[in-house]
Amino acid sequence: MELINRKSENLGKTITNIKEQPRLQWMLLTVLILSIVLVGSSIFEHIRALKNDIDSAVAMHVRLNAVKNSELSAELLELYENYQTQVLSNIPTASSQSAAEASALSKLEASFNTILERNRFNLLGSEKIETPSSNLWSVRVEINGRLSESNVLRFLENVEPTAQNIRVASMQYSPKASNSVIIVIDLLFKEQLAK
Repeated sequence: MELINRKSENLGKTITNIKEQPRLQWMLLTVLILSIVLVGSSIFEHIRALKNDIDSAVAMHVRLNAVKNSELSAELLELYENYQTQVLSNIPTASSQSAAEASALSKLEASFNTILERNRFNLLGSEKIETPSSNLWSVRVEINGRLSESNVLRFLENVEPTAQNIRVASMQYSPKASNSVIIVIDLLFKEQLAK
């Protein structure tokens, strides 16, 4: 009980001090106004983020409905299937995942061994990709080495942009300083069907 009485006395003194000092009143009013503005701004930002999320969801819904309501013609479907068959026919085959990994390493070593100095080829992993028509393996290899400026063009020629089974995932090259290069390459291999 005594504690409550002391607290109420302290509160009474504080209120009296605030009433007697106009500067303190203005400071408290300023703090209160700033707090209201900050809370209002935070709420406004949250509402704006929600509005953006809702707008995105509505736009996605409209696009999905447009796709759902459009019919895919037999000619267009046949064109897509022919293109898929053509692309898959250009991808090399491998009898197993480990054979795909070994083929990827040997292909890259043969392509880059003479271009890169102090090279190192690291198999980062492989992943099976299942499609309705065939299974694929995506093999990721990291290549470290030194690439002299005179070999840059030869290097780029070995990464054929027309090859449909090779993709450069990332490349870091530090010319002048150390000529070091780190390349991560993904290669696709099609599962060879048992005969």
